[in-house]
Amino acid sequence: MDANRNEATYVKAGHRTVANFTGQGDWRTRWPHATLSFGDFVADEFGRAMAGLGYSYSGLASTKLIVNNKNVPLYRLAFFSKHPLGAKFWDECRKYTNPQTSLFS
Repeated sequence: MDANRNEATYVKAGHRTVANFTGQGDWRTRWPHATLSFGDFVADEFGRAMAGLGYSYSGLASTKLIVNNKNVPLYRLAFFSKHPLGAKFWDECRKYTNPQTSLFS
């Protein structure tokens, strides 16, 4: 979610945070054509970079967005595995998750 809050800083020429995080120095060539929010774009770039290293990645739909009780995104969870069984376990976990509960209910 840091990318959403700091988009104006990160898209400036010469700023290296996104390139360092994703390992994709050429991400700026794809960003103007993206149909995603900046945060989703950065998360997807990271996932694609992991796929380039041999980990399974099926796009943002294979991640889990965690939101607060006002539906504001807090963070995105992703699982990367080189073995197909890891992806199967992750899909099963995502099916049975509940929204995060309050710390002081």
